[in-house]
Amino acid sequence: GETLEDVKNDTATVIPTATVTFDPAAGILSVPNDLLMSGTQDGTLNIPGELDDDNVSISRAAYADPQLALGALDGWSSQVPYKIDLTFPPNVSLDETSAGTPGTVRIFEVVMGASLTDAECSVVAAGTACKLVGELTFGVDFVTQASGDAVAIIPLKPFTAGSSYINVLTTGLKDSLGRSIEPSSTYGLVKQEAPLITEAQLGLQGAVNSYENVVVSSGNITKEDIIFSSAMTIQSAGPVLGTIKKLLAASLQQPAMPTPALQVPEQPMVNVQQVFASKGVEVSAAFSGVQYQKGSIMLPMYLGTPTGTDISDLSDTYWQGMCDNAVAIIGYKAVAGDAFPTDPISENDGLCSALSDGQLRDLGLDSTRHLTKYNSIPKVQSMANVPVQVTKPILPIINGVRAQLQLDPIAMPDSGWPVVIMQHGITTQKESMLALTAQLSIQGFATVAIDHPRHGERGIDVDGDGTDDFNATTGSVLSYMNLSSLLVARDSLRQSAADLLGLRLGLNFINDATINAQDVTYIGHSLGSIVAPAFIAQANNPLAPTVDPLFNVNTVALASGG
Repeated sequence: GETLEDVKNDTATVIPTATVTFDPAAGILSVPNDLLMSGTQDGTLNIPGELDDDNVSISRAAYADPQLALGALDGWSSQVPYKIDLTFPPNVSLDETSAGTPGTVRIFEVVMGASLTDAECSVVAAGTACKLVGELTFGVDFVTQASGDAVAIIPLKPFTAGSSYINVLTTGLKDSLGRSIEPSSTYGLVKQEAPLITEAQLGLQGAVNSYENVVVSSGNITKEDIIFSSAMTIQSAGPVLGTIKKLLAASLQQPAMPTPALQVPEQPMVNVQQVFASKGVEVSAAFSGVQYQKGSIMLPMYLGTPTGTDISDLSDTYWQGMCDNAVAIIGYKAVAGDAFPTDPISENDGLCSALSDGQLRDLGLDSTRHLTKYNSIPKVQSMANVPVQVTKPILPIINGVRAQLQLDPIAMPDSGWPVVIMQHGITTQKESMLALTAQLSIQGFATVAIDHPRHGERGIDVDGDGTDDFNATTGSVLSYMNLSSLLVARDSLRQSAADLLGLRLGLNFINDATINAQDVTYIGHSLGSIVAPAFIAQANNPLAPTVDPLFNVNTVALASGG
C-alpha cells in the first residue's frame, strides 16, 4: 500500500563508491604499468600507436614523438614521481590524510618472469611476478600524498635500474566520507581466482593474480587488504656502455678489433698563448709556458649519419643494436625446436653469438633493434678520426712563472706528466678548455681534450659544400641535444661517454713517453660534467686486474652540470 514517494522517503540515499581507475581494455590505466609490456617482442614498452598490426615499428622516424620514444625503453624511470588515479562520485573526494599514511601504499621489489639473472624465474612467462625480494620502507625509500583525484608516489631514493616493483593500494585509502576506496569493476573481476573466458581476460587475470600472490607471500598482507596492484620494471642503466667497455678491453687481445690509440705527429713548437693570439685574444704570459699540440684518435661512432640537411633528418640516427634481442631469440628457439640454427648463418650472426656467449644472434627477428638489457651490443655505424688537443708544461717558462708565485721549481716525473682529460660544455668546443691549461701546467699536468660529437671539428657536412650542416658549436644546439627526437638526444650523450672511454684507453697507446697514462684525472664543464657520471662509472668499474689500470680515472672535478 506504500506509494513510490513513501519508498523514497524510507530508503537511505545510496552514494556510489570511489574506485581505483583501471580499465585496460579501454586504454585507461595509470603509468608506470608493466601491462604496457604485454606482448612485447623485444622487452621494451609497447606504447599505443608505436607498432602496426603486425607488431612492427611504423618507422624509425616515428620515435621523434616523445611518447612513442618511451617505446624504445626497457622500463620506466628510476626517480620520477608518479600517480595512481582514482574515480570519485559527485561531491566525494579523497581523504588526504589517508593518502599520506604509512601502509596505505606499499611497494614490493620482485623478480619478474623471463629474468636474465634468476634461473628459476627465467622460465616463467614475461609480465608475470615470480619471486618476492623484499618491501620498501615508507619514509625512507618513498612517501605518498594526495594529488587531486590521485595518490602521488614520490621516490626518496632511485629505484634500482633493471629491477621490478609492485605498487599496492590497500583498504587504508579512504574517501571524504571515511569509506575505503574499492577496486574498479575490472580489477575486481580479474582479481578472482575462478578462470575467466577470453584470452585477454585470462592474460590480465594471470598477471594480477601473480602480483597479489607474490605480495601475499610476504606474510604481512592479505588479498582482502588489496584494492589495486600493478607492476613496474625500471629501465636498465649501464649495460650498453658496459658492453662498449668490454669490447674495448677485448680489442687488446683481438687483432680484428681495432684498439684506440692517440697519435700525436711531429709538429712545430706552438704555445697556447700563440693559439689565443691567433684568435685575437690576449692572455697572460703564463700561457707561453704551455705547449700546444694536435693529435687524433680513431673512435667507433654508434650515432648514425644523416642523409639530409634538415634538422629532422637526424631523427633516425639514434643507436641501434647489431643483433636480435634475447627475448626474440628465446621465443623463436622455443617455437623452432630442432630447426633452430646452431651454426651462424652470417658473419654478423657469428659475431653476435661470440660476443654474447650465444645469447644474441642475427636471424632477422628484430625490426627495431632497440638497445636494452636484452640487447646491449650497439652497432658501429662508422669510424671517426677524432681530433685531439694536447698540452704539456714547457718547464723553463713554467718554472719562471712558479718562481713569481713563490713556488718551488718542478721537474717532469720519471713516469711522465700526469694527464687531465678535459671536456667542454654544450655549443662550445675543446679549445674553450685551453683557458685552464696555464694553471694546470703550473701544477705539473698535461691535458687532452676532444670535441663532443657534432661539435667543433666534429661537425657533419652532408652535402659536401664545405659548411657543416650539423654543428652545435657553429649552428643549432639541436644538432646534439635534439629535442625533436629524444632518442637522438639520449644517444648523443651516450656517444660522448663512449668517446671518453675510447680516449681514456687510447691514452695508454700514445706515441709520447712524456705522458703518464696511468695517472689520469677528469675535468668536465657543463655538458662535460653531465656526461661524466656515465663515463666515470664505467671507467672505474672493475673488469680485470690487468685491464683496470688502463681505464681508471683517479680524480674528478665537475662544474656547472645543469
